[in-house]
Amino acid sequence: MRLRFSYAEMANMIEQAISITGSKSKLCRAIDMSPPFLTQILKGERPLPARYALAIEQATDGKVRKEQLRPDIYPEKETA
Repeated sequence: MRLRFSYAEMANMIEQAISITGSKSKLCRAIDMSPPFLTQILKGERPLPARYALAIEQATDGKVRKEQLRPDIYPEKETA
């Protein structure tokens, strides 16, 4: 099980979510986040709160998963 958290991977997944939703402002509206706060997260100035990881997963219909955004909080489930 991989628990290491990589800021670059998280930022890449958020960029994918932006692409899926169409724009930063559309993603922000979908997850009820202010655009300046998203910018701070993308710059590495603030961490992504867990509730937004869940909201991004829902906004992207599961294409970006909470485990990819915050593996330190939501570790991948091991398959037997």
